[in-house]
Amino acid sequence: MKIQPAQTVTTKKSKQLSFIRKTINNIRLALVEDRTSEYFAQQHGLLQSIDPRVKVITIMGLIITAGLTRSLAMLVVLALIGGVLMRFSRLPVIKMQLKIWGFIPLITLLAAIPGMFNVINDGSPLLMLYDNYHVAFMGVKLPQQLFISAQGFKSAIFLFLRVGISLSLGFTLIMTTHLNQLLKSLRVLGIPALFVMIIEMTYRYIILLLGLSLDLFEARKVRTVGNLSVSSRRLLVGSSIAVLFSKSMMLSEEIYQAMTARGYTGEQVSSEYLLLQWKDWVFAASAIFLTVGIIIGGSFIG
Repeated sequence: MKIQPAQTVTTKKSKQLSFIRKTINNIRLALVEDRTSEYFAQQHGLLQSIDPRVKVITIMGLIITAGLTRSLAMLVVLALIGGVLMRFSRLPVIKMQLKIWGFIPLITLLAAIPGMFNVINDGSPLLMLYDNYHVAFMGVKLPQQLFISAQGFKSAIFLFLRVGISLSLGFTLIMTTHLNQLLKSLRVLGIPALFVMIIEMTYRYIILLLGLSLDLFEARKVRTVGNLSVSSRRLLVGSSIAVLFSKSMMLSEEIYQAMTARGYTGEQVSSEYLLLQWKDWVFAASAIFLTVGIIIGGSFIG
C-alpha cells in the first residue's frame, strides 16, 4: 500500500491557540515528519533505487571526505553534490536545504565567531576593528589590535560547510531509505546487533508515545472549555508525564513478552532479500572515483 504525502498542520493564528491545541499541533507535526520520510522513500528516484548497503557506505565515505579535505572549493563541490542527489532522488531541494543549513550549521557558525578574532586565532588581518589603541575594560587591558584574522575566518567557514554537508548527506540518506533497510545495512558496517536493536526500539517507541500523547491531549481537549490558567497547564503537564510513564512501563513489559514469545534474538530480521545489481556497482564506483578526486584535488588546491 502506497503512502500518500501527509499535509503539514499549520495555522496563521498559532499565537491565539490554547495550550492543549498547541501541544496537539506540535505532536501532529512530529508524526507528519515520520510519514513524510516514508513517502519519499517510496519514490522512484536515484537513491531509492540503490541498494541500502551501498548507500550507507558511499554516504559515509562522502561525509568522511568532507571532514578530511582542506579545500574550500572541494567542500563547495560536495555541497553541490548533496543538492544534486536530492534533486535526482525527487526530494524538495530548496525546502530541505533551507531547513538543514538554516539551523544547526548556522548555530555552529555563530558559535565559531569568537574564534575569528586575533585574540583566539592570530593571523593576517582580514577586517581591522581597531589598531594601536589602548583599551581597558573593567580593569583588563585589551590587545592594541583587534581584527578578524583570515585564518580564523577560514576555520569558521570550514566548520560551517562541514557541518552542513554532513547533515545534508545524512538527511538525504534517511529520507530515501526505509527504516528496516537502513537498520539492516548498519550490520554491514559491523555495528553490534544490540546497538541496532536499541536504535530500532527507540525510534518505534518514540512514534508510539507520540500517538499515545496525541490521544491523551485530544481526549482532554474535547473535555475542556476555554483557555487554561498557568497552574492548570502545569497540572496538565505533570499528570500527562505520569500517565505516559505508567503506560510506557506497561507497554515495555508487554512488548518484551511478545518479542520473547516470537523467538526474537536481538538480530535485525527482514523478509527483503538484498542483491547487488549493476546500477549499485556503477554508483559505488562513481562515489569512489569522486571521493578520490576530491581528496587529491583538495590537496593539490590547498
